[in-house]
Amino acid sequence: MVTTYNNFWKLWSRALIVSAIMYGSFLVLCFLDTLIKNYRKRGGYWSINSVEKKQKVRTLAQSLLDDVRLCSLSITSLLFCLTMGALRRTFTNAAAFDIPQMWWHSLASVIDITFIILFNKFVARRSLKDLGYPAFNTRSGWIPNPKKNLMRLAYVLCICAGTHFITPLFYKIFGCFQKIQVFDYSKSSVYQKNGSAGVFYFFFVQLVCFYINGVDEESHWRGFTKSIYGEEDRKSPIVVYIISGSVYAGVHALNNGSNDIGVYLLVLFNIISEGALWYGLYSTTHDLVGNWYQHDIDDLFSIWFGATSLAGYALPAGQIAPFYIKCKNKWISGGAFGPGGSIIYIFQNLWTLSVILVLRYIIKHYNTPLSPQENKKFETDQVFEEDFMSSGTFESTSTD
Repeated sequence: MVTTYNNFWKLWSRALIVSAIMYGSFLVLCFLDTLIKNYRKRGGYWSINSVEKKQKVRTLAQSLLDDVRLCSLSITSLLFCLTMGALRRTFTNAAAFDIPQMWWHSLASVIDITFIILFNKFVARRSLKDLGYPAFNTRSGWIPNPKKNLMRLAYVLCICAGTHFITPLFYKIFGCFQKIQVFDYSKSSVYQKNGSAGVFYFFFVQLVCFYINGVDEESHWRGFTKSIYGEEDRKSPIVVYIISGSVYAGVHALNNGSNDIGVYLLVLFNIISEGALWYGLYSTTHDLVGNWYQHDIDDLFSIWFGATSLAGYALPAGQIAPFYIKCKNKWISGGAFGPGGSIIYIFQNLWTLSVILVLRYIIKHYNTPLSPQENKKFETDQVFEEDFMSSGTFESTSTD
């Protein structure tokens, strides 16, 4: 019991330190953004007229207090997720990643999702629509739209296929394929206990686990971030990108790290960049469901063909991935941290950036106006959504 308590306190104290550092960093960023915005908007802070000067100072003070509130909301969300992660790592074997562990991971994600929905509604005073969730409108909301889903899968698969084609390309360049080992699932404990059905069930649980995890992380680090920082241009876009990437990196602070400062800094750069890029995808498409797909498919590609295929990764090689590769070059394998500390990640992020830029160009230049019939249907759906939202349960109470 004492050991368990000590393990939890060690993880949670690390979570507190990470949260405190990020809170201070976010405050500095937001304060600078507010000062610059107010200076440009008000034409300076000082004026000959003392009444105007007092009004400017009062407005600036209100903006700075709002920054404190926004940063507090963001860090509370981060600290809750880190606390759940510390509890899961304390009471379960996070490194095993077997079927029970994946169900525990899914349960933790469901708790995280429930928290962010309630926190967004009752504390941040934002609606589900602000969070990025589809409206509860059976005509265009939760009922799958085949055309829209095909468009989502098109750009998601383009990103994932490209990024994970880069991985084996680097393996080939550095001669890692000479040490490839294919895992024989007939010798796995899952197969020996339950046969082929057990192996299929194992991969089914993976799909469920990673999809729920994708909904969880995208709701927190993209949906909620845009809900409180990005709406109505509260903060400059560059500030919101940095915050989204930073909290995404912060939530991975409990993962196994590396004592090599070079690898650790590369990890920090890679994960912040990836988080910012995924926020860029969301701000481009304004479709959080597309980000759910992106997160889920990217995790599955990584698990099957990238991340755990590296022997240095924290998860047991071969238990999840169909194969694994022993690569002694730490800049390719990422060392103890895994692929997040690899130079491969830089090129993967560059590919993701290029796809997002192309997608943004297409949306900007080829997004044709609605026809009269489509526009009438859109207006009807909007009235339906507004009536439903104003009925009480999911009404937005934002006064911004």
